[in-house]
Formats: sequence, C-alpha cells, structure tokens
Amino acid sequence: MWSAYFGELYAVGKFSKENYAIPLHVWIQWENDKIIRQVDMLDSKFITAEIAASEASNNNK
Repeated sequence: MWSAYFGELYAVGKFSKENYAIPLHVWIQWENDKIIRQVDMLDSKFITAEIAASEASNNNK
C-alpha cells in the first residue's frame, strides 16, 4: 500500500536570505504497518540558487 503527501516546505536561505516555498511530494510504501520505502521529490532550483549564493559569499571573502 502507498500513501502520499503533497505540500510545501518553507525555508529562508542562509546565504541568500530569500524566502522559499518549495513544492514537496512524498510517497510512502507500507508493508505490515511499517514503512519499507519512501520517495521524496522537490524542485532543486531553490537548492541550486542557495548553493550559488553560498559560493558568491565565499568568493567575496
């Protein structure tokens, strides 16, 4: 059996100080009332933007 969650993850970038609302999709597979597999999907463009801000911050030191 599978269950799913679709929502948003809210975060503030440590380096960019941007407010992010990241769409999040989670699928969980159950067997005998135990989670046996979990698949998480999110848009990586927010992570990529924060990495770029981190690298820019390090280059300015």
